[in-house]
Amino acid sequence: MADIFADRSAAPMFPGGDAEPFDRDDFLFEPLFGGERCLAYVGDGDVVLHDKDGFDLTAVFRDVADSLRDGADDSRSVLDGEIIVAPTGVPDPELLSRRLRNKTIFGHDGRAAIVVSDILYRDREAVTGRGAAERRSLLEAAVRQNDGVVVAVSVNGSGKRFVDSVRARGLPGVRAKRLDSQYRMGKRSNDWLTMSSRPSELFLICGYLPKANNMVSLILGRRADDGAILYEGHVTLGDIRADMATIAANRKAKKHPFAEPPPASNDSAVWLVPTLECRVGYAVPPRRGKYQRVYRGLTKAV
Repeated sequence: MADIFADRSAAPMFPGGDAEPFDRDDFLFEPLFGGERCLAYVGDGDVVLHDKDGFDLTAVFRDVADSLRDGADDSRSVLDGEIIVAPTGVPDPELLSRRLRNKTIFGHDGRAAIVVSDILYRDREAVTGRGAAERRSLLEAAVRQNDGVVVAVSVNGSGKRFVDSVRARGLPGVRAKRLDSQYRMGKRSNDWLTMSSRPSELFLICGYLPKANNMVSLILGRRADDGAILYEGHVTLGDIRADMATIAANRKAKKHPFAEPPPASNDSAVWLVPTLECRVGYAVPPRRGKYQRVYRGLTKAV
């Protein structure tokens, strides 16, 4: 079996989908910070940082690597976390983006830190086959916190209250992990779910625009009090084939259903009879004062 520490071959696990806030005793809940996902290889007097795609971030976040090295013991670890830049105590997505874009290490951008939330490897063996609760105990024992290294807070059972707490701090959401869930490297699993602290809304699906790389932009509408359908812009569906198959099978329309003509950017749209509804959330970071829309799935026929 390959040694993921020696080979630098670890890959992050991802949530299988989104969920409305819930309470369950068989889940633990931890905050999301809207940072740069990072796997940190710590040991043998060295630290190597990889992003979610395996690209080396060590030179860009040398301050994070130094903080992890300062807190390291004699054991090897592979840690999963988010790198943030938070000069005022609140993660600043724009400063993080500037660091990644300009490869700025210090200066007015502020010092970066890593918030670790899981562990994949400890004491010369992978621990991915152990449950999330056991890995959490290993993580807390393995990490020595300092100004640049923080272990994410975790609570059990009370997901709704935790989402409210995260919302009050201005953080984007919460990750829910089943207590007995294994760490499935490079996979998505419904053993992990994301709960946004941002409000979500329901929209009618009025058509779609095919895009590159199997992506689709859904054209959204909202029914007014007088029954008219108002144009509400777009959301990217992504490569969700099951949902796209349902949408594409919906009855086609010869023209748009809106009370007023939509922008010309929709001229090549495939129009639909608006009998499908989807949920749309709002993610950070904000861009020019607006939050990015995030497709969260079909809800029902209307």
